[in-house]
Amino acid sequence: MTYVGEEAFAANNLTWIEVKAGNKNYVAIDGVLFTSNMTILMQYSPKMANKSYTIPYGVQTIQRAAFNRARSLTNVIIPDSVKTVRAFAFSYSGITSVTIPASVTSISHAFEQTPKITSVFYQGTAAISDEAFTDCEALNTVCVAPGYTSSTFCGLPVNKTAEVCKQFQSMFNKCSMGACIDGKIVEQKKKSVADEEQKKSNGCVQYQCQKDTGSFLKTLVCEEKQCYTAKCVESNGKCEYTKNDGWEADNGCFETKCENNEWMVQKKKSAAEWEERSNECVQYKCDNETGNVAVSLCNSDNEICVNDKCVEKKTMKENGKVRIVVELDSDKVKINDINTAEILKVIDSGVETIGWEYDSKNQIRVILYAKDKETAQSVANTVKSLEKGEGCSYGILCQISSVYLDQDGKNSGEFVDGKVSGIESIHNMAMKSVLVLLGLTTFFARRM
Repeated sequence: MTYVGEEAFAANNLTWIEVKAGNKNYVAIDGVLFTSNMTILMQYSPKMANKSYTIPYGVQTIQRAAFNRARSLTNVIIPDSVKTVRAFAFSYSGITSVTIPASVTSISHAFEQTPKITSVFYQGTAAISDEAFTDCEALNTVCVAPGYTSSTFCGLPVNKTAEVCKQFQSMFNKCSMGACIDGKIVEQKKKSVADEEQKKSNGCVQYQCQKDTGSFLKTLVCEEKQCYTAKCVESNGKCEYTKNDGWEADNGCFETKCENNEWMVQKKKSAAEWEERSNECVQYKCDNETGNVAVSLCNSDNEICVNDKCVEKKTMKENGKVRIVVELDSDKVKINDINTAEILKVIDSGVETIGWEYDSKNQIRVILYAKDKETAQSVANTVKSLEKGEGCSYGILCQISSVYLDQDGKNSGEFVDGKVSGIESIHNMAMKSVLVLLGLTTFFARRM
């Protein structure tokens, strides 16, 4: 075969084209006919079932009627080596959208009577007046690149306000352009940029174009392998791998070790010991992001933690004991700080039962139970008399915000921040009694 004329295979039922090896004039690749130098795409087999086709880079001309009646084809990618798209190249094809590269200067009647095409995207800035889309009744959107100033493209009005056009324009930068491929707007790397990246890169040494500057940033990329640490050797572009041995901290809760070329994972000893502290009142757990945390399990409205068990407040009240409430500074004291045994070492008399509660506002209260109000007032005075501030050695009792007697779940007004309100303290009542007795003694002495 020495010569193939225009439209030689147009409007036929070809499903595949082959050219005998050694032909000096033509070559067929994947069923598509080209000139031997790959500069002209002569014919696409119209009955091929492909929905998408990418024209090889280097093709400069798409021959007349080359894709004519390729009805299964909905998308074609045209490289920026193409300069001319001849008449009827895509007529009666199934193309629904097309991106025209800036390299194209002639496109007259190329898409005439393409019934399904709805949108056209032009990557260049030079105006083209060729009537390329005559009788394309479904075509309603023409998008152009930033910098395109004409109000028309190939005789069609340019749409600058459609969202798809705004999205198309937003893809243009120093490295890439916007393109519509398979119905989606994507970033398409410029051929010159892709070539430069490939030229500079060497194995694990990779160069990538920076969108804002157009400069090329070097990155070292090695494939990750289990149990190995990778290092990119820039001098030869090869990755060197060093095997990992021993336990390594993976995060706040776990550690890893490589064994038989696989990672083994185990919980850290400190995390495991922390979680072992859990009881019916508190769940101690290790969180990878926040570390060790403690969560109250008791109902904040009607339960109190006593001896590591959630007990109804109602049950404690029925025992006839008086509650002394010790509120702690919630900014400084957390659930995991509570140690009732240590508190009892400080307050060693008058307390029959000890517990704690945690409400929805993150307020922690230590609850001391005494047998009667008089004992309760004595215990409260003891708590309030503890020395605070720097050098305090009473643990969480150094962070008391207030102490009061509890009456039906409410502050009775007694021992609020060390002040007497409502019922007077034993100390004040005693002082008043002494004064009264002194007054009576003086009175009777004068009468005698």
